Amino acid sequence: MLNSITSLINGIKKPLKVRCVAEESFRRYGIVAKDYSDAVKKGKEKLKIPNNVKVTVVLEDDGTEVTDNGYLDTLQPHTTLVFLRPGEYFQSDLVKVVEGLQLLISSIKPEGIKEITQLLKKEESYEKLEMFSQLKEASLINIDAEKRQDDEDWFQGIDKKYKTKTAYMKYLAQRRIRSYFDSAKDQIQEEKDPKVKAELLGIFDKMKTELKKNDQHGHYFDRSSSKQKLCDEKGWFKCEGPFDEDACDQSHMINPYSSKLRRLGFMNWNLDHIIEKKREVIPKLVEAAKKKSGKKQLNHMEVYKLLFTKDNLKFVQYECHKKEARSPTINVDDFYLH
Repeated sequence: MLNSITSLINGIKKPLKVRCVAEESFRRYGIVAKDYSDAVKKGKEKLKIPNNVKVTVVLEDDGTEVTDNGYLDTLQPHTTLVFLRPGEYFQSDLVKVVEGLQLLISSIKPEGIKEITQLLKKEESYEKLEMFSQLKEASLINIDAEKRQDDEDWFQGIDKKYKTKTAYMKYLAQRRIRSYFDSAKDQIQEEKDPKVKAELLGIFDKMKTELKKNDQHGHYFDRSSSKQKLCDEKGWFKCEGPFDEDACDQSHMINPYSSKLRRLGFMNWNLDHIIEKKREVIPKLVEAAKKKSGKKQLNHMEVYKLLFTKDNLKFVQYECHKKEARSPTINVDDFYLH
C-alpha cells in the first residue's frame, strides 16, 4: 500500500521487460510504466498486440498472474512480464523442472523427507540447497485444505477475493473457456462480408447465453462439483492422452489442489480441441454461413459442442498436446439444423 501511495504522489515509473509466449518470439522489450494499466498499454504497443485484444499478464519466473497495481508495485525493477493472448498458456522452466521432481518426491514417506533434509543441510552446494527446497515443498503438501487460512502458501500471488481453492480453480476453468470464445469470435471479426459476419456474430451471442447458463463450465476444474468435472473428489487430474490416441501411455497425473508449485505446474495442462478450433471448426462454420440457402439455419449448439464441451475436448499434459495439423473430420452440413 505504501509503495502504491508513493508511486501516485511522486509519479514514479517502474522499468519492466515484456515478451510474448510464442517460442519464436523470446525477445524482450523494455518499458517504463507508472501503473498496471500503463504497463499493459505499453506492453501491447511493444509486442504489436492490437489494443482491443484481451491479454493475461504473468511473471516469466513462475507464471503468477499479475492483475493490478498492488501486485505490480511489489515487483522488482526489470522484472519480465509475459503477455498471453486468448487461448495462449505459459509454462516456465521452473514449473517444468518442479513437476518432474515432485512426482518422485511425492512417493517419499514423511520420515524419509525429514532424514534426507537433515543430510542435505550439512553441505551447502546449490544443487543440494535446491533439492532441500523441493523436499520442503513436498512436506507442505496439503490436499484436503480448502480455505485460504488453512493453506496460505497455496494462495500466494492469488487475488484475495478468492477465499477457497475450489473458487480459484473454477475461475481458471472459466478463464480458459472464455479465451476459446474470445479467440473464436476474433476470427469471425475478420470476415469481410457484412451479412455473413452479422449472422455469425448472432451465433456467438446465442453461445454466450449458453455459456452463462453453464457457468462457463467452471465445473471442469471444481473438485466439489456434481457436474462433469475432470478430476476426482480429491482434485486428481489424469491426462487423457494425445488427440489421436485413446489414452495417455505415460500416466501423467497432477493434483493442483495439493500445493502452490503443483498449482503452477497445472498451467502446463491444456484442454485440447480434438477437431481444431482455429483451423477447422471456425473456417467450416464460416463456409457454412456463406453456402447457406433457402430455409437452412445454422445450429449454434453444434458449434458450442465443438468449442466448449467434452464432446471435442481432451484434457492433456503438455507433452501429450500435439501441435501438428489434423485431418478434417467435420463437414459444412454438420452446422445446419436438421
